[in-house]
Amino acid sequence: MTITKNRNATSVNWDTPDVLNIALGVIMLLAPLWMPDPQPLWQVPLGIATIAVALWAVFTRSNTGVEKVMIGIGVLTFVSPFLGLYGNLLATWHAWLSGFLTFAVALRAIGVASRR
Repeated sequence: MTITKNRNATSVNWDTPDVLNIALGVIMLLAPLWMPDPQPLWQVPLGIATIAVALWAVFTRSNTGVEKVMIGIGVLTFVSPFLGLYGNLLATWHAWLSGFLTFAVALRAIGVASRR
């Protein structure tokens, strides 16, 4: 899925990896609402960072540097339970899954950008 809008020489690319990372960021941002433990509050800044970098990717064309930053956020999200940030098993699994998916989607975006 690629939607390109041209407004006053500004190009916005809504590629599937960017949309998926925005969705993952929203899920991470809202995670403390359905987790019983207050420790998933670490997901809030990680979710904000994921959304911000995904929007940065939307407004830049074929920039693999942005996706490398997203890979870093995915790795940080994945290892956050090992840093002692979560004590709840549900929060740990949520961090592992969202970190892995953010990492995988960013790798896919690098593959898509390299084919352009």
